[in-house]
Amino acid sequence: MKIFQALLSGIILTISMVATVYSQTSKSKKYNTSTVVIVPELSDDLIFDTLNNQVDFQQGIIEPDGTIDTLGAKTTSVIYKSTRFGKASIQPVNCKAWMKSDTLFINVGSWDGYTGGGFTINYINRNFVLEPYYSQHTDAGPDPHPPVFTIIYCDLKLDKPVYTAGNMVHGYVDFKIKERHYGKTIMHTARGYFRDRIKIWWGNK
Repeated sequence: MKIFQALLSGIILTISMVATVYSQTSKSKKYNTSTVVIVPELSDDLIFDTLNNQVDFQQGIIEPDGTIDTLGAKTTSVIYKSTRFGKASIQPVNCKAWMKSDTLFINVGSWDGYTGGGFTINYINRNFVLEPYYSQHTDAGPDPHPPVFTIIYCDLKLDKPVYTAGNMVHGYVDFKIKERHYGKTIMHTARGYFRDRIKIWWGNK
């Protein structure tokens, strides 16, 4: 029973992340893009060896084709904080990456089966849009009053200018973003390294 619950949680996590990334891209046009810094030697940083050898953050994530994504189940070194529920809280996050046409979608976040949070990165032609997100399994659809984000600072480093499905993506992020939603101010900060092997966006199959 525990194994079944773990597998089900993995499936829900993956579906939730995909849905979140897709919904975020529809709003990206509202925000200014930033330019990424390409650092080819970034993938040689010893932090990635440490991350790859760590204990899994959760059970291997089940992909739609039935394979188990063990890399995506490991944490990143990203320290992500949000004041969504009052005092800034820190949560462990992992990384998932997909290619859709020529756009790279990266989701750095976590999901406990009921709620999830983190941030997404949409990258193309050395430009990117980064947005925090929060989702829950009771979400009924698009928010009629989407949040407004103000970037205080946002730096992103990647190891390649162009990616294709099957590549590893290694990155470093450091940002502080203010969110206004229904009259509430929420602060988001994150700093650290992330990586994943890029998969094909399911809609392309």
